[in-house]
Amino acid sequence: MDKKGFTLVELIAVIVVLAVIIALVAPSLLNTSSAAKEKTFRTKTELMENSAVIYGQDNYRSIVDGGIKQTIDGVQYYTKVVYVKDLVPEYITKDEEKGPKYVTDPRQNGKFLDDYTITIMINSNTRKVTAKFNAD
Repeated sequence: MDKKGFTLVELIAVIVVLAVIIALVAPSLLNTSSAAKEKTFRTKTELMENSAVIYGQDNYRSIVDGGIKQTIDGVQYYTKVVYVKDLVPEYITKDEEKGPKYVTDPRQNGKFLDDYTITIMINSNTRKVTAKFNAD
């Protein structure tokens, strides 16, 4: 009798080999995706912190006059907390045809960074402006 095709044992063997390969490769692909999302998040927060530093430099006098005074390690700072959405220009966040756009959190689908805050700090001695993204 002339047989054509594969036996059931051969098909099961191929399926098992493919399952083992997938089991070995899948975790590394998931970790790569997670690492890429975390790197994208860090990049976005660094850009927002840089924007906050520029905002602090542009609004130096109003932060010094109206900011909260704090002493950290013996150094006096003037601080102001701003929302991310206040740092992003309106023309970037508004699209007439599609509605508002938001700064999204790449780590969590559907979550926006717009309502997070950034603390701007001005060193009273050196006048250096720094900013820190508040992830809380």
